[in-house]
Amino acid sequence: MDDSKPKIERVENQFLFSEITRMLAEGRKASFVVVGYSMYPFLVSGRDSVIIESPGNKGYRKGDILLFQPVPGKYILHRATKLTKEGFEATGDGNFFRDGFFPYDCIVGRAVAIVRKGKTISCSALWYQLLYRIWGWLFPFRKHLIHTWGKIRRWNR
Repeated sequence: MDDSKPKIERVENQFLFSEITRMLAEGRKASFVVVGYSMYPFLVSGRDSVIIESPGNKGYRKGDILLFQPVPGKYILHRATKLTKEGFEATGDGNFFRDGFFPYDCIVGRAVAIVRKGKTISCSALWYQLLYRIWGWLFPFRKHLIHTWGKIRRWNR
């Protein structure tokens, strides 16, 4: 048995996110592998991880990837697409619809980095911010772009 590779185990979301919430409350960062396709193409299910920190009192910016709990037991990792005094609007990068508005107090943490194939990508890197802003502007065309990209990828296999 090769002990050099970390053992990967699946953990129930409720346990995982309660532990993440505890770690963030202690001022620590947490990381987990994303599951699901709502943040595609920026986060790929089963491949990419996010590093989350406590939101603290730093304020939020449009474009932040937020981990939030809109109702007990349900956790969502989506991007803040609009900010108001009362709350934020969230949208998955791979979704063709907006999630709606949520109060700030349901935010558990904010992604500070993405880990992809062993490489860490800072969410505050200028090139990354520019890339997701362009993707945000393309929201009305997202469905067609993702559909076309999927066809191109299938042709190249």
